[in-house]
Amino acid sequence: MTLGASLCYQKWGKGNRSQTRNAVKWINNNNELNYKTHANLYMHRYASQTRINARGKAWKDYNKKTIAHLAESQNPDGSWSVPGGAGHAMSSKHYATCLSTLMMEVYYRFLPSSY
Repeated sequence: MTLGASLCYQKWGKGNRSQTRNAVKWINNNNELNYKTHANLYMHRYASQTRINARGKAWKDYNKKTIAHLAESQNPDGSWSVPGGAGHAMSSKHYATCLSTLMMEVYYRFLPSSY
């Protein structure tokens, strides 16, 4: 819920509020992608948008770790397999590929919101 709520606050122009800034800090401390052992791609999709909106260190740290790791996890045919630890929430290679692609598109598809 923190990821979706913080993104909504940013989109509503409330990105500088303490609740939103605290949410971004929480995301930074509790949201690291490890495709082989634990990757909730639905959650990470929102994390990528929230962090690009937050800019600064939040985005730089995310970009450095997550996007590179995501690119390394891509299959030779361009798809992504179901990530480790995903459970029932990620049962399809197609769904994993869609969410991974959305995360990679954050650079040009989701321009940072102004707040």
